[in-house]
Amino acid sequence: MPVKKRAKKVGKVIGRNKLSSAKARPIGVHIISLVFYASAVLGILLGLILAIGGPVFFNSASGSGSIAYISAQLGVSQSMLSSSSLSVLFISLGLAIILMSVIELLVGWGLWRCKQWARIVTIVLMIFGVVNSIGEIAHGRLFGGVIDLIISAGIAIYLSFSREVQNSFG
Repeated sequence: MPVKKRAKKVGKVIGRNKLSSAKARPIGVHIISLVFYASAVLGILLGLILAIGGPVFFNSASGSGSIAYISAQLGVSQSMLSSSSLSVLFISLGLAIILMSVIELLVGWGLWRCKQWARIVTIVLMIFGVVNSIGEIAHGRLFGGVIDLIISAGIAIYLSFSREVQNSFG
C-alpha cells in the first residue's frame, strides 16, 4: 500500500508542474504560436490547391488561354511552356509550400511548448523578415514594408529581450 500512495503523490506533483509551466507561458508567446498555426493551416490549404488544382486547370480546355498569359508574365515564349510543364511547376510549388507550412507548424508547436529551439528559429526568421521588409521599403512598397518591419522587429525584440519569455523558455 505505501508504494501506491507514493506513486499517487508523485503523479500529482508532476501534474501540478505541467499545469504551472503552462500558466507561466506569456500571452505574447500564445499569440505568436497561434499565428504560426493559422499561417501553417492556410499554407497547407494553398499548397493543396496549387498541387491538385493547378494540373487540373492546365490540363482542361479552359486553361489553354492561361498558358499565353503565364508565358507573357514570365517573359518566355509560349512554345517553352506546355500544360504538362506548368502542371509540374504547380505541383512542385504546392509541395514546397506544404513543406514550409509543416515546418511552420512545428515551430508553432515548439513555441506553444516553450521549446528553446523554437524561440531561436522564430528570432532568426523574424530577422530575415526585417531584412525583407527593408528591401520592400527600398523598392517603394512603403505601407506593407513598414507594417512587416514593425511586426518582425517587434516579435524578434520581444522573444529576445523579454525577461518573462526568457524565464518561460528556461
